Amino acid sequence: MGVYLNKVSLDALQHQIKHEMALDSGFALYEKSLTFTNTPILEGMVSLPVLQEMSVDNSGGISDFVESLTKTYKGNYAVRAQGSNDIGNIGLASKITAIQIYSHMSQTNWTEDELQKASQNGINLLQDKMAAAVRIYEEEIEHYSLLGADKDGVQIKGVASYVASPSTIAGVGALSGVALETAVVNAIKLQAATVSYIPAYMADLVVVSAKFLMLLSTTSFNSANGSNITVLESLRQKFPSIKFVASAFLDASVAGIDKMMIISTSPESGAIRLPRPWQVSPTSTVGFRSHIEFNYRFGGFDLIKDGAVSVFNITY
Repeated sequence: MGVYLNKVSLDALQHQIKHEMALDSGFALYEKSLTFTNTPILEGMVSLPVLQEMSVDNSGGISDFVESLTKTYKGNYAVRAQGSNDIGNIGLASKITAIQIYSHMSQTNWTEDELQKASQNGINLLQDKMAAAVRIYEEEIEHYSLLGADKDGVQIKGVASYVASPSTIAGVGALSGVALETAVVNAIKLQAATVSYIPAYMADLVVVSAKFLMLLSTTSFNSANGSNITVLESLRQKFPSIKFVASAFLDASVAGIDKMMIISTSPESGAIRLPRPWQVSPTSTVGFRSHIEFNYRFGGFDLIKDGAVSVFNITY
């Protein structure tokens, strides 16, 4: 399992903020601004649960492409009767897929006046800027890994890119608890059947829109027979190895239609290609203006095993 935020980068970030807020910058700052508080950045790190669950692959370095080699076996053993020359044959079939990696860059700037004004109001300007940079990075990785994107003329593949025509679960808002649960159960079973029930390729993550997760968590499964559990609780009981999480990026993502993604997170199934997690440059200062750049290398989601992900449209 790879990482999407590098501890080395975060340590460097803390050092830079402390350095920039030091008194040797040429003017006095309030004491509060000299204290580096870790919490906002750490909150940003864990605020998007999908990134905590999906496989991340950091291999590839500065290569422009990362290749995946998938091998499958075929063949048989022949029954060798007495006097027979029959013999089977064992072979391998392989498939190579390549995903292009792109460098993604951004920056932030500030002046000494801006820093001092913010400090006088009890605001740690640099820390807030850095926390924003981390948050936007996380959001981009999750958004593009799930939905893909045509960003700046570059096509980035996400989970949705591998399912050309998603099936639709329609009118979920009007379904009974039993019918709603059955629809999700059937979707999970369909993905398992697609990969021939091989455990390494069967889903262990279901990502839904925040709206749909709210519906699942507030709809009684079967109130008619006295059941007090919700549809979501019933699903978790049926599939204890599957995590159900929400992503805001699946809310009405296309034409008012929410999405549900059923994903196998094993590295054999697929991975987020992130050869270089988020990095921060040294501070560059010219006169009274300072500048920091941010960078990460990313190629989107790489599906290795066909059928390891499935996508459903959700309408209400």
